[in-house]
Amino acid sequence: MNLKSSMKEITPNDILKDHTPNVKNLVKQLRKFILNTIPEVYEKALPGWHAIGFRHPEGGHFCAIFPFKDSVKLYFEYGVHLKDPHRVLEGNTKQVRYITFKKITDIQEIILKSLVQQSILHLSRK
Repeated sequence: MNLKSSMKEITPNDILKDHTPNVKNLVKQLRKFILNTIPEVYEKALPGWHAIGFRHPEGGHFCAIFPFKDSVKLYFEYGVHLKDPHRVLEGNTKQVRYITFKKITDIQEIILKSLVQQSILHLSRK
């Protein structure tokens, strides 16, 4: 048996195990929303980043959920290219933008749907 096969694969739930019920609930709702909005994407725990990443089978990584002590951030890998008329995106790097959520009512599905769909469209244009 090699070392790789003896190691347990980390799951998204493993990432969340030490978080508060509020953070777990925020992440649960965001995961569900992303997977329902773009059913062909798949999620993967990113233990080195303490995050849950989402990949499109053709375009690759497009967003990730990062749980923190009292909030959750949804990062868009190519967020700088997204139209954001509601000005919900934060950050000032050359590429990534994110939204911070502290409570369930912060999740505005109409705005999020547009950003998630734009992210997938951007992948096809890269």
